[in-house]
Amino acid sequence: MKLHLPRLHKEERNNILLFLACMLVHVVTGFAKSNYGATIAYIVKEGIFTKPESGMIASAFYIFYGIGQIVGGKLVDKFSPYKCIAVGVLGAIISNLILAFTMNYTVVLIVWSINGFMQFGIWPGISRIVATDVFPVFRQKAGFHLSYGLTLGNIFSFLCAALLLDLFGWSVMFGGSAVMLLVSLVIWIFASRLAPPKEEQTEQKPAVVSANEKKQPKESLWSVFNKSGFTITLPIAILACMLSNGTQVWIPTMIMESYTVSQSWANVQSIILSIVGIVAIWSFMPLFKRMKNEMMARVLFYALALIPLLFLQFIGKIPMVLAVVMLAMFQSVIGFSGAFTNSIFSRFAPYGYSGTAAGISNSMSSFGIVIASTLYGVIAESSWGWSGVAAVWLILTALIVIGYYITSVFWVKYFKVGKKYEA
Repeated sequence: MKLHLPRLHKEERNNILLFLACMLVHVVTGFAKSNYGATIAYIVKEGIFTKPESGMIASAFYIFYGIGQIVGGKLVDKFSPYKCIAVGVLGAIISNLILAFTMNYTVVLIVWSINGFMQFGIWPGISRIVATDVFPVFRQKAGFHLSYGLTLGNIFSFLCAALLLDLFGWSVMFGGSAVMLLVSLVIWIFASRLAPPKEEQTEQKPAVVSANEKKQPKESLWSVFNKSGFTITLPIAILACMLSNGTQVWIPTMIMESYTVSQSWANVQSIILSIVGIVAIWSFMPLFKRMKNEMMARVLFYALALIPLLFLQFIGKIPMVLAVVMLAMFQSVIGFSGAFTNSIFSRFAPYGYSGTAAGISNSMSSFGIVIASTLYGVIAESSWGWSGVAAVWLILTALIVIGYYITSVFWVKYFKVGKKYEA
């Protein structure tokens, strides 16, 4: 027994290091994805691109990113997710390095579009690794911590933009991204060696299988997705990302125009709101461990988001402090619902579809970003103003609550949620 403990301890330590490498890649690629968005205001201000040209580049990235996620989801379930992630990070390095030396519109449009597609395997690969290679004892916490990795990358990106753009210009954001991505790639190559042997991975068979069922052919992808209700969540993912992207991108402008404050102060408030959201997620962690039904958990938190949204219908008329508090509450509750994302994908690991589920869902989310990036600006410029945007957020949230409630009926029945928590 004494001889066995050191070996077990080493395996657990290596498994934690493997997850930390996943988290590092997630945060750094999040920075690299948002660094263009953080630079847009500077690029437009300097007259390098017009607003429509800048918007076209941002939209092109997410269109090709969404297509790549569908492809990547299938690839990481079929081949090595470690290699798929490495290819994606390498593609991001090359793309950011090119943009560090040129702002030719055609070049940027093409390179940034390719960059979006080349990240095909990063998020699906990380999701599959957490679902199959991270030990079950760590898996729930791993999924929880991944939920705010993208937010950390966004915060870091906007902080760097605020501190460095005026001093060094646009090239520093892309050159800095390339350097950080290169460091993360080197770390990832070494961390890939910490993957557990295939016999210790959990992606082999469904958790509850009878003796007769073991002889049956593998259940098809869409059969699993349809019976579990996951298919219903795909259009919901579009709506949910329209909601989250709207708050992340437009809150600074909303505050600035509704209360006549400077852009710098509005950006600072937006960063503070993101930090508050992460702190709120941490504070809810004990509750996260108790909630076994991921879909009903999302119903609960999106329903709670309706409360601050009712106040935000009067944005510009209520005191700014109250508006900021309501925005913080709103971001916190929808952010916490995202903590269940990896638990949802892990449900499909025994069927061999965890990466595919992550890729398709993320693809739908990216299309939601494309819609949101145009829609909210049009509404804000109309006679409805920012109250109209807040009204759209309210409608989207109500539709999301209904959608997840319907999904939960199929989810509980298919995965026998409540009898044993597998994710």
